[in-house]
Formats: sequence, C-alpha cells, structure tokens
Amino acid sequence: MDKRFGVEKLVGLGGGLVSPASQKATEKAASLCRQGRSEEAVPYLEEAIKDPNNLDAHIEIAFLSANDPKFAIQVLETTSKRGRKIMLDVLGPQAFADAGPYVGHFHEIPVTRPYMRVLQAQARLYVEIDQAYGKAAAVIIEMLRLCPGDNMGQRTWLGALLLHTKRYADTLYFSQIWLDSYVNSANSIPVRGGTDFKPPEKGVVAAARTTSDWVPAVHLYNAALAAFRLYGPRSEEAREYLTLAARANAHILTKILAGAEKPSSLNNSPRQPNGPEEAQDYRWLTQELWTTPDVLRWIQDCMKHGTRASGAEGASEPTLRDAVLKKCGDSSCGNQETKALEYKRCAGCHLISYCSAPCQKADWPNHKSACKERTQLKLARKGLMKGKGNVTDMPVFAMDMAGGVPVLYNGSTKQVLPMPFPPGSGPRADS
Repeated sequence: MDKRFGVEKLVGLGGGLVSPASQKATEKAASLCRQGRSEEAVPYLEEAIKDPNNLDAHIEIAFLSANDPKFAIQVLETTSKRGRKIMLDVLGPQAFADAGPYVGHFHEIPVTRPYMRVLQAQARLYVEIDQAYGKAAAVIIEMLRLCPGDNMGQRTWLGALLLHTKRYADTLYFSQIWLDSYVNSANSIPVRGGTDFKPPEKGVVAAARTTSDWVPAVHLYNAALAAFRLYGPRSEEAREYLTLAARANAHILTKILAGAEKPSSLNNSPRQPNGPEEAQDYRWLTQELWTTPDVLRWIQDCMKHGTRASGAEGASEPTLRDAVLKKCGDSSCGNQETKALEYKRCAGCHLISYCSAPCQKADWPNHKSACKERTQLKLARKGLMKGKGNVTDMPVFAMDMAGGVPVLYNGSTKQVLPMPFPPGSGPRADS
C-alpha cells in the first residue's frame, strides 16, 4: 500500500512516529522527484532528515544519489541499521525474535512500514547498482520472515534472485509454494513467506495449472528455468512449466525469442496482472539467464516438440508454440504468426495483435469496449501514482488493513476513510 493512500495517510508517516513537518517535507520532495525535478527536492529532504525517525527521506536521498553507487548503497545500509534500532526502541527487545509477538506481522504494524520500505529499497539498489543478487536475496528473505504475507510484493523478485545465485532447488520450492498459495486459500500465507526452503515437489504442482489471471506468471517462469537446470532439457516438468508460463504471460517469452534487448530499467507504468509491464520487469531481472545458448536451444526445441500442458481439470491445453505465436485478433481471419512478434499489437491496450491493418479495422467494433476500459484503467492508475487522484470516470479504490484500523482510499475524491467494519474482520492485508 502506497503510504499516500493507506493507514499512514490517516495516522501519520510511520504510524505517527515522524513529525508532521518532516512528513510534509518528505511528501513535497517525493512529489518533485516524481515530476523529474530532483534538484528542487534537495532542500526539502535536508529539512526532512532533521527528524531522526524519518527513514523515508533517506530512501529518497539514496535514489537521488544513484550516480554515486557506493554512496547510495551506504545510505541505505546505514539507514537500515538506524531503522532496526528504532524498531527495538519502539517495540522492545523482542522486535525481531521469531518467538516474539511482532515477527510475522511486520507491515500490519504501521510503525514497521518505513523500515520495511528501507529493506525493499536496499534490495533493489543491490540489484540495480551492484548486481549483488545474493545480498538482495538475503534482504528479501528477511522481509518475508518479518512479513510472510508479503504486503510489498517481494515474492516476485526472490525467485529470480535465487536463480541468479544458482539456488535452483530453492527456486523451485519457493515457486511451488507461492503458486499453491494463490489457488488454495487454506495455504494462503506460506511459512516464512516460502523461505523455509525444503526439497521441491516432483512433477508440476496442480496449482500451476489454474487459469486464474491473478497467479503471477513469474513463478511459472522461475519454476521452468529451475526445473531445466535441475533435471535437464528433456524434463517434462520443465517443459510443462514453460508452456504454462507462456500461457499466463506470453510477453516475456515472445520478447526473448524475438531477440529484444534487455530492458534498461524497471517499468513504472500502471499495470494489470501478467501484462507487458510485469513482463518488462521480469526481463530486467532475468533476461541474461534466459538467453544463454543452452536455454535458447531448449526453448526452440520446446517450440518445435513442445509438451502440451494440462488444464486444471486435466483437459488438453495449447502447446508452447500456440501460446507464444499469436493468432490475428480478428476472429474471422484465422491467421497465426510464424515467428514471435510478427504481428503488431493494438497501440491502445497492447493486449491484442492483428496480422494487418484491414483486420484491425474490421475487428474494432468488437474490440473497442475492452480497449477503452483497459486504457481508462491505465490512466486512472497513472493519475494515482502521480498524486493527481483519479483522472477518469472509472472508480478506483484501495484497501489497507493495519493496526486494527481498516481504511479505504477513494481514488475519485482522494479521501482516506475508516472502513465500516470492526477491527479483526474484513481483509487481513492490502488489496
């Protein structure tokens, strides 16, 4: 949950731990940074850090100092130590003890959120600046110990980092655990966020075959590559995971097969599950792992002789080739690509492709409504990210549950309101 919208907007930054003046200066600096006016943000950050409890201001300073990598990382490492001391001062000596009352519930407690944001920024800069994948993985494993529910979405990074450090069995186990958590509500919160690493399950876990759009494709891609490394190119397990991954988000594999360059940065645009934005972020993290000669040979072999994935009910699903090579979006056409990214995508939604301009024109009456809805949703999310509120007529809400204070952010009115249900009921975490 963005601190501009949730509980911290209602009760103050860090659950009220940061002074109002320091919080106001941080918010102004962050707004200027989002507008690309970083030089103007410096005086506000200098004012903000006068409050020793303001960790978020140091995060902004670290990212503004990315042209001095050593200094940027040093800022965050120092800030994480300061944050740890603050947690011990506020929560007591049991703050980080496995058997204590707080581990497992960080982020649900508003005062812990700035510290968790420092760890998240630290993991990102370890990758972005230093390619220190092992250090980044260690930080995220600690985050998942503190908050197994992973309110900050670090589970979409950890599997990739484990692959970089050649921890293939741990990658496969982690992917399987989180795939299962999305499908089976009884297992929704994995132990230690899936970092109680055990031998992975043999075969493709049943949860991987779900058709839900909410299951992140990155777990399927990580499972495929981990299984390939563990069991070899003839592994049916690896082949099926790859087919399921492409079915969930073909954008990743099509870019790899088309020889697209590795993205130079993360994608900060609004997104929907398993869309092109998430594909860019995953390729930014892992593309070099997917473009080694042996992996590319394996993918091409799977495209040629690919295993047909099984559906949730055991029904036969499309092969890898069918999942990657798009059919023309005009249902009356029937043409299919002969190579990845042969057809041009709709410029509006980026989710459908056409073999020709006449086909796109013919299909527009059918596609218009879905395309407009996708575009409106992207604009609404973009407005929220830039602090402008909801800039469309589409209703956008965000829910936050922490510290016994459930709140709802109304994106149309920019209001943060207590929810009309008692503490302990309703959602457990952000949604």
